[in-house]
Amino acid sequence: MHSHGGDIYSYAERTGSSVIYDFSANINPFGVSDGVRKAIAGSVDKISSYPDPQNRELTAAISKYHGISEKYIVCGNGGADIIYRTVMAVRPEKSLVIAPTFTEYYEALSQNCKNLVTYSLPHPFVIDEGFTDEIGINNYDLIVLCNPNNPTGTLTEKDMICRIAETAKKKNTKIILDECFFDMTELNSEKNSMISLCEQYPNLIIIKSMTKMYALPGIRLGYGICSDKDLTEKIRECGQPWPVNIPASEAGIAALKDEGYRKEFIEYVEEERIFMYSELCKLGFEVWKPSANFVFFRAPGMRNLDSRLAKYSIMIRHCDNYPGLDEEYYRICVRMRSENLFLLKCLEKIVNENKHEKKSAKSLMVTGTMSNSGKSFVTAGLCRIFMQDGHKTAPFKAQNMALNSYITKDGLEMGRAQVMQAEAAGIEPDVRMNPVLLKPTSDKGSQVIVCGEVLETMDAKKYYSRKHDMIPHVMNAYNSLADENEIIVLEGAGSPAEINLKDADIVNMGMAKMSGSPVIIVGDIDRGGVFASVYGTWALMDDDEKKMLKGIIINKFRGDISILEPGLKMLEELTGLPVLGVIPYTEIDIDDEDSLSEKLNRNSIKSGSLVDIAVIKLPRISNFTDFDVFSRIDRVSLRYISDVREFGNPDMIIIPGTKSTMSDLQWMRQNGIEAKILQHQKKGGLVAGICGGYQMLGKKLCDPENIESGGEMRGMELLDVTTEFKPHKHRSRVTGEICSDKITGISGEKCSGYEIHMGQTSGDAVPFVRLENGEINGHINSDGTVFGTYLHGFFDSYDIAGKIISVVTGKKGENTDSINKFDPVKYKEMQYDKLADCIRKNLDIDKVYEIIERGI
Repeated sequence: MHSHGGDIYSYAERTGSSVIYDFSANINPFGVSDGVRKAIAGSVDKISSYPDPQNRELTAAISKYHGISEKYIVCGNGGADIIYRTVMAVRPEKSLVIAPTFTEYYEALSQNCKNLVTYSLPHPFVIDEGFTDEIGINNYDLIVLCNPNNPTGTLTEKDMICRIAETAKKKNTKIILDECFFDMTELNSEKNSMISLCEQYPNLIIIKSMTKMYALPGIRLGYGICSDKDLTEKIRECGQPWPVNIPASEAGIAALKDEGYRKEFIEYVEEERIFMYSELCKLGFEVWKPSANFVFFRAPGMRNLDSRLAKYSIMIRHCDNYPGLDEEYYRICVRMRSENLFLLKCLEKIVNENKHEKKSAKSLMVTGTMSNSGKSFVTAGLCRIFMQDGHKTAPFKAQNMALNSYITKDGLEMGRAQVMQAEAAGIEPDVRMNPVLLKPTSDKGSQVIVCGEVLETMDAKKYYSRKHDMIPHVMNAYNSLADENEIIVLEGAGSPAEINLKDADIVNMGMAKMSGSPVIIVGDIDRGGVFASVYGTWALMDDDEKKMLKGIIINKFRGDISILEPGLKMLEELTGLPVLGVIPYTEIDIDDEDSLSEKLNRNSIKSGSLVDIAVIKLPRISNFTDFDVFSRIDRVSLRYISDVREFGNPDMIIIPGTKSTMSDLQWMRQNGIEAKILQHQKKGGLVAGICGGYQMLGKKLCDPENIESGGEMRGMELLDVTTEFKPHKHRSRVTGEICSDKITGISGEKCSGYEIHMGQTSGDAVPFVRLENGEINGHINSDGTVFGTYLHGFFDSYDIAGKIISVVTGKKGENTDSINKFDPVKYKEMQYDKLADCIRKNLDIDKVYEIIERGI
């Protein structure tokens, strides 16, 4: 069973099972077609004669089917027969095989090759340019490839196969290309097969099998295709005199004519393999997207999955004997829906048993009736409460859409809200807390960041079609956190009742189902219509989703609660859900990431301010929390402006980070804000730029590779630097010091923060920040009125923010005695405790613990 799938005989002997569900062999579950049955039955009268040793009729049928010369075709007793015969014909001194791949290649080569080299593919086991380089650098007599690969199911693009074949051809290297599963990839698979190019590449020996596609494992039938006639003849000579018997030959001829059978199966398997992929992802397995009739997956921590399925009489393929794989990897065949559902049901039982054995974390999901309803703050408050009560707690949000991001200590990017929630829980931010981050680049597209790394930029339609691909990453991250914590507090996104998005939901009720989390709904009463929004959310839920809902929280309440209470009772009667509490509107100063943040609406100077700082509210503003420290200093006013009429006469202007530097600069240019900034600087006013804002301050922006808008653009020309955008995103946590004395009092001050940018900036302006590694990270002009840096979090230190305030007040002839000094870290901790106190006071925490304990 471990050397090859489909050994039902040994399995029956070992288990005593008379009924076996065989998912270990990748055979067409439709079974033998009627046409093939008739052909086999009709061959009985011919079996008293020897088969044709040259297989003339079968070869002619294959030739007609592929549109190639009969001289290129060698028939055999299955694909494996052709593999063994080819290896014997080539007699390679040195061979190269990828890992992981079909073990039969190693068996054949180990008997006929002195030096067998394994090329281990890095996770996720996809052939890349490194493989082509390996062929070009070293001399191999034979290379063996499988496409789609067995067991991973990954399909290598035709262009890549051509590059490999071309490189091998120049080195006089033969290639065995196993295309046994190619016919199952799509209806017009021939256009992507290498068969049409066999004359161009005579060094190519293509293996085809009729065993899998036509459900003929008991017959054994395969063939090879090679345009090198001498090699083809050698392959024939290395086989037995009658490699294909009469029933097999007749079955093959009939099968090639059965277009209807082939079309019906491919249409079925295309849909069913995606169904199996999606369902296996939901169970928490790491799954490779399939391209044929089998699915490859990894079951972390479940090394005996095949044995545990045996009690249900189910066979799956354990992949521990594939080079490069261990006991956590498995492969299953896609069978008929009823059989697939039975397998999935059994797997779900085992997964649940495994979770119980591992005693992974309890969980609770916090959803909202809409964006900015307060679910991020409720999640943070609960994280703080659970931490205070001695529970090891972590936040989690499967998918986040925000421009306010953060770089973890290992250089990975995640949403700021989960950073804030991690701080509330007293733990280090970890990218597993936010495995999918979407950073909008336009009204219709976003940069998709998966597990902290940029995947690609997609429009909404493309991302929607790819959402199921995110499930393995989401569940791996969640399960890993659950193994390390006692309680996971999950946050939803937007509303859980987006009925047009439910089928691809991975962050609201879809995530609640995958994690088995009870759900509470948070409604914002400050906006009005809270009863309608809560009831509407509940009403739009499916029955199975309603069973997961366990309570309601009303947020941001102002006024006399006695007036609200009758409505709460009616809401409970309508939904059958308890109202867990009413949280009053409370001023709590905690980092936010949402573009709807109330902070961005502050555009007036607060009373009694000595210092007025204006932040430009760019259309694609990012990391606006970089400036929160100023809003926490007494007599300092921090406001956000997006219109020249709001400009006033600020003491300092900050241009923040942005996801679209060039288009946001154009926006400032068109609405007159740029001109206002230039006037401000000419009068001696202070101008600072962070990240994208720093890039705008330079003389020129260059985008030769169309990372943003393409082409070149004049900058604001306040700093003598130029920025060129590059495809690689720079992400790092760094420390350094201010190396310029152009601003009084801050030279030599230590600074730290994180970089997230896709540009390189250099020029003749005065260096402003020097990192520990000696790199310059920012510049300042000669009179100290304009400076910029890539460091997000640059102002977080009061040693820097406070001294810049002192410079501003000094210019105005004011002293800073009346301006408070504070510790930003202690301030944050006080705010988290304040939030926890508020929630404890107004929420039934005992009931919340009860919901968590009972689960769904």
